[in-house]
Amino acid sequence: MIVSGAGASFDVDAIVFDKDGTLIDLDTTWLGITEAWVDAAGGGNASRIALLQAALGVDRRGFLVPGGVAATGTFREIEYATRQALNEASAEVDRCIEEARTMVASTIRNLPVAPIGDVEGSMRRLAAAGLVLCVASSDAEVTIQKHLDQLGVADLISDLIGGDGLVAPKPHPASLTYLADRVGIPVGRMLMVGDSYTDLGVARNAGAAGILAVAPRNHTSPIGELCDGVIGSIQEIVVG
Repeated sequence: MIVSGAGASFDVDAIVFDKDGTLIDLDTTWLGITEAWVDAAGGGNASRIALLQAALGVDRRGFLVPGGVAATGTFREIEYATRQALNEASAEVDRCIEEARTMVASTIRNLPVAPIGDVEGSMRRLAAAGLVLCVASSDAEVTIQKHLDQLGVADLISDLIGGDGLVAPKPHPASLTYLADRVGIPVGRMLMVGDSYTDLGVARNAGAAGILAVAPRNHTSPIGELCDGVIGSIQEIVVG
């Protein structure tokens, strides 16, 4: 069926959504925990904290960078980037990172979720039109499921894959080919909807029908010129 957004049209049977920055507001959910991670891993040292903010993707205004490691990476990738930024192996760094891990584990299940636009209404409309809906995120699958429950759309999602799943995370094409096999729809008949270079990469690498970028802040997207169109929220996706 024909699905359109931002002036671009696609003949698809399924839509695969990223989660953070696409369905839910990045800063509402992840900024606080990123700052807590940076503070813990930085050990209270101002210069280390500034170094980690730049490395993980917290901009000077205090927002998460959509394409930054904190916004798009798995926790393993965030820890790796943290160690690379600190550029040292010591008992102190190990202790600080262990404190950061403990902090994340104790708070991640209770993070607030703010939908970008009318996520539930939009997804129910798309599902009612006959589209198969999936989610491919870098987040842990248990957290993806919890956030989908909070958004009221878990019952609409045919399948999902997270950064801790059975296949390599985005931008590796396996995320989309895995979902395609599971739902029985060719990747070429899937539309990717995301907000970052990892979403762009997985769409292009796997051979998806196209990609729409979600950019709620004045439609300014880091992948705007490279994707097929930029929308403010998934409310702008129409069928027919």
